[in-house]
Amino acid sequence: MTQYYSTAAGAITNPKQQFGGEWFDNSAVPKQPSGSAIAAEAVRAAAHFGYNFDASYIVQLPHGAFNHLGYCAYHSVTSSPSGDVHYTDLPYQPDFPGCGTNTVNTGAQGLLDITSETAVHEVAETQTDPDTRTGWFDQYGNEIGDYCSFINLQNIKLSTGTFAIQPLWSNAANGCAASYP
Repeated sequence: MTQYYSTAAGAITNPKQQFGGEWFDNSAVPKQPSGSAIAAEAVRAAAHFGYNFDASYIVQLPHGAFNHLGYCAYHSVTSSPSGDVHYTDLPYQPDFPGCGTNTVNTGAQGLLDITSETAVHEVAETQTDPDTRTGWFDQYGNEIGDYCSFINLQNIKLSTGTFAIQPLWSNAANGCAASYP
């Protein structure tokens, strides 16, 4: 996604400690948390890690806790005393089998295709359209992941394993791409 950012030195860098860590909030989770409850959780995460305008947070809901909108996942922005907090609501994806189970792999591994595909889609959109009003989207409201949903789904190998992903829109490739052209 570096093509969507520019600096005096060229493309953005991949700074050390880009992943800020994980945090488990042991508070009780409502069976159907509202959008405001999910946003409030993102604000708590920002406070826990120390506010950073450029950070984004993933609120992962546990098995059985469904977001009120019925989406596989979504991204949004909310206000906090420190400033805007950008976040992704990523419910427990196997609870939503219609969102991408077994789209690339079969068997037990295929049950988790939905998790990595949905995470790629929404986290990329959180980065490229962080405030959902002024980021990258077309005249129809489509964002970087929307153009490529369920197109050329594939596995990528990382040091931690093999994961199903969806490509993202690339201006450089003028199409959906899973890597920089």
